[in-house]
Amino acid sequence: MKSVVHALVVWLLLGMAWCASAASEDEYLTYALQKGDSIWSISQRYLKEPRNWSRLQQLNNVTADREIPAGTRIRIPVAWLKQGTAEVVAVRGDARLERPTGTLTLERGMKVGVGDRIRTGSGATLTLRFSDASTLSIQKDSSLAVTVMRELSGAAQLATRIRLDAGRIESSVAPRKTAGSRFEIETPMTVVGVRGTEFRVAVEKVTRSEVLKGAVEVGDQPGKGVTVPEGFGTIVDASRRPLAPIALPPAPDVSAIAPLQEMPVLRLAFAAVAGAQSYRAQVSRDPAFETIIAEVVIPEPPAQFGDLPDGDYQVRVRAINAAGLEGRDGQTRFRLKATPVPPLVIAPADESRFRAPAVQFSWRAAPEAASYQLQFATDAGFRRIVREASGVTGDTYRLERIPFFLYYWRVASVRADGDRGPWSETRTFRLRPPPREPDPAAIDEKEVRFAWPGEPGQTFTLQVGRDAEFRDIVLERDLDSPEAILPRPARGVYYMRYRATDPDGFVGPYAGAQRFEVP
Repeated sequence: MKSVVHALVVWLLLGMAWCASAASEDEYLTYALQKGDSIWSISQRYLKEPRNWSRLQQLNNVTADREIPAGTRIRIPVAWLKQGTAEVVAVRGDARLERPTGTLTLERGMKVGVGDRIRTGSGATLTLRFSDASTLSIQKDSSLAVTVMRELSGAAQLATRIRLDAGRIESSVAPRKTAGSRFEIETPMTVVGVRGTEFRVAVEKVTRSEVLKGAVEVGDQPGKGVTVPEGFGTIVDASRRPLAPIALPPAPDVSAIAPLQEMPVLRLAFAAVAGAQSYRAQVSRDPAFETIIAEVVIPEPPAQFGDLPDGDYQVRVRAINAAGLEGRDGQTRFRLKATPVPPLVIAPADESRFRAPAVQFSWRAAPEAASYQLQFATDAGFRRIVREASGVTGDTYRLERIPFFLYYWRVASVRADGDRGPWSETRTFRLRPPPREPDPAAIDEKEVRFAWPGEPGQTFTLQVGRDAEFRDIVLERDLDSPEAILPRPARGVYYMRYRATDPDGFVGPYAGAQRFEVP
């Protein structure tokens, strides 16, 4: 069986009402004449062939055109009205306009009219705006054709038909200003009639309709279908019988998405929605999402995006239920500042500990960096910064003359023009006092005594050698206290050193070697 012709019909007219049947040639509007109107003036303003004024006069049995009183209602065939156009207000990716004369690449500002077919490729989006400010957002992998578009004096869209063969559309339709005016979408399975609303329609193996504002009527014939109210959706399969309205999932809570994002690969976390089978997340530059820059469908949070340039963005996320219906949007904005990328930190390792008067830092050079900026703080939020170094060239920095404490540090790349990128990951290190020099060795006839400063809970390693480099070690002993009593060795010159192990297991460096001589 041949598919039902797809159609999108919009009736938007101030002061007019429909008296419509199924065929376009038999559709009429009823117009109430205003003061100063005549059949001739109406024909000049509204008809594509103004010379049809006499036929319009005969249709309405008017004998004295200029003597018609204000308020008289006349019928005008819709097919006689001027044809309108829609304007491409946003486009991204591979979107093409097919005409009998050839195929064009769609660009912003181009006009789309009757007989035109639009195809969007993978990753492409397109937004059309009609003369009444209604918009139609055409998603990726869609195909549709404009078959009818009528308007009144370029000021109001009266009738528009679009065949949606495949894909998804999202529409915001201006409220109907007269009783009987309609907005209809025909798919292979059903007809969706709208009275001023925000809605979505997807054509795959079935037709899915989702109503975000207003209401739609779904069924084979206008006025004989199922009414789907705001916040509900329905599905129609090959049987052409719409399901009873199904509540759409609520909007996900996106408040956890930080307003500043600094990672090249975005991970946008949001709250899961009970019962959701998956989620659709979209990124755009504008709050109306006229151009969708990136889109993912994911089984669960977070949504991940890559390859976005720095800038200000909007993100919206919606849950998808088991029936495949998509819910309301949770929307927020964020700023991406991910370049110039920070350098890759090499040393010291995170949570390093030092017993030294200075610490050496190193990193791998970043591609766009002319210099680097480093910060050292005593808190993870960097509210208590104790040292900041700017204009650091090269790939190392030596930190010295700061109190012994637990520190947080990070480094960022800076371009030649002064533009600083995001900070690297935060690392920590603990700076402790270096080992102090031991007391002079006490030597008597039988023993040698050593002592040095220590801290509670420390253990120690003592070494005695014949050279300052301790290549020839004559004694090594582990001790529980900062002192040692050794038998007096043979006469000669010796060197001693010690190191401390803290209660948390950190093994400090050896203190400087001390020379002593046994006479």
